[in-house]
Amino acid sequence: MQMRFLNSYRLLNVAENASPDDIKIAYEIAIANLPQGWMRRLIAQLEGRTAVQLKAAFEELIDPRQHANYDAYLARACSTRFVTLN
Repeated sequence: MQMRFLNSYRLLNVAENASPDDIKIAYEIAIANLPQGWMRRLIAQLEGRTAVQLKAAFEELIDPRQHANYDAYLARACSTRFVTLN
């Protein structure tokens, strides 16, 4: 199975400038909306929306230092991903 990059902002459905309160609320909503039943959990896992992944995204965005590091990582990834050839 191919691994794909999971953007923490998209995973929690928050804006990049979301406040810690907004991040916490979004995390609680995402956890509450996790699917029930084995088939739905399997689909959620394949889409990258498991409780473990949601918690990792939450912890990454709620801590100011990790949040800054994550934003810097995204900025580097975006700047090197698209290269223009002349």
